[in-house]
Amino acid sequence: MRFKKFAASAVILSIFSCGIANADQNKWFGGVEGGRAYTNSLHDYGSTPRDSLDYTIGEAIIYGSAARIFLGYNINEYVAGELGYLSIQNFTSGVKGLSRYGQPFTANKSVNVSCFDLTATLRPFDGFNRLFFRVGYGFYTGYSDYTFLTGGDSAPTFLSASESMPIVGIGYDLPAGPGNVRFSFNMLSSVFHQTGTQTVGYFLNF
Repeated sequence: MRFKKFAASAVILSIFSCGIANADQNKWFGGVEGGRAYTNSLHDYGSTPRDSLDYTIGEAIIYGSAARIFLGYNINEYVAGELGYLSIQNFTSGVKGLSRYGQPFTANKSVNVSCFDLTATLRPFDGFNRLFFRVGYGFYTGYSDYTFLTGGDSAPTFLSASESMPIVGIGYDLPAGPGNVRFSFNMLSSVFHQTGTQTVGYFLNF
C-alpha cells in the first residue's frame, strides 16, 4: 500500500518536474475554489472515554464548508498537474439513538480537516476538453470533537488523525473574462470515512 501511494505521488510530481523544465507562457495556472463539503463519518464510532457510555451510532450526513487554493501546470491539452491546499470547516451534527444498554442518547460532533493535495487532471475527449477528471492523493490532518449526552451525563472526547488518502473527482471549466470558472465535485477517502466537496472557483493562466 505504501509503495502504491509513493508511486502515485511520484507520477504526479513528475508532471510538475516536466512543467518546470519546459515552462511556456500561459502553461501555468492558479486559482481558488469554495463551496460545500459533506461526510458520513458519524457511523460506528465505538467507545467513549467512559466505559458506561458505549454506542454504535447510525450513519448521518454532515455538511460543512470547503475552500481550496491551487497551482497547476498544463502538460498538454489532455493532462495537467495541480498542487492544492484544501480546508474543510464546520462539520457539525447532532444524532439521536440508543446505547448498547438501551439508553436513549444524543451525540454532538464537529470536524475540521486540513489537506495538501497532489493531483492530475485528465481531459480525454477531443473537442470537449473543458470536462476533466481528477485523480491523486491528499495528505491531511483532521480534528474531531465529540460530546455524548445521556441521562444528564456528558462524555466529551477529542480525536485527531494524519494520513494520506486517494482523491477522485470530476469538473468543468467555463471561460469567463480573463480566466475560467471551475465547477468541481471530489471524493476523498479517509479515517473520517467518505468526504465529498462541491465547489465553484476561478483561475487564471499565466
